[in-house]
Amino acid sequence: MQMSGAHIHLVLPDATERAACFRALADGRHIVRSFANGADWLDAGAADDCAVLLFH
Repeated sequence: MQMSGAHIHLVLPDATERAACFRALADGRHIVRSFANGADWLDAGAADDCAVLLFH
């Protein structure tokens, strides 16, 4: 299945909640990356390829 190129980034501190959201969003049409906190997101340079940011 081809990716649309839209990236979704999850920034959620709770690992269980993060995993559940990841599973719900990882449908093969989007690239989903998850992070425990904003600092990890920034350290990964993820702001450069983010189309959608879900932040808790």
